[in-house]
Amino acid sequence: ARGSDGGEGCARLAMDGGGMPGGARGGVGAGAWAGRRRGGAWKSREASRTPAEGFEAENYLHGFAVPFGAADGLILLEPERDPDGLVAALGRAAQEEGMAVSTLAAPRSDNSNQDLPPVLAQLPMTVRLQLLAAQFALAKRQNPDVAITGAWAAADLWRLGAPSV
Repeated sequence: ARGSDGGEGCARLAMDGGGMPGGARGGVGAGAWAGRRRGGAWKSREASRTPAEGFEAENYLHGFAVPFGAADGLILLEPERDPDGLVAALGRAAQEEGMAVSTLAAPRSDNSNQDLPPVLAQLPMTVRLQLLAAQFALAKRQNPDVAITGAWAAADLWRLGAPSV
């Protein structure tokens, strides 16, 4: 499945694929996009309480892909911006393994950030990833604004190791 409409379709396609939001989610990107995926995975993990991790494409290939299977999903970040084509190739391999695969990229009709350097082009991607995390959370009936709950939120747990004033 491919979604490149800024997040809404990506979340819908990913959930339709069966691997998300129930299974683990992996995300890959190359260069600057790998950093965005790590941040997006963190938001997704906290918002929807689903195992999620972001990877540089090369690292995913060299072992991190091993535990992922048909019940899981993979989100490709801007595969067309990867000069080596590894991100797209990982997506094809994941599909062959039965994983739900979605692409998150700037809409093709939006040329506003095509000429931006990768560092600045990440800003709209950050918003798309936050929207995606919120949609996964809502699909699982989770409050995306409350990340730490239950015994993990106990005040005495958070006081341990704090600096004394």
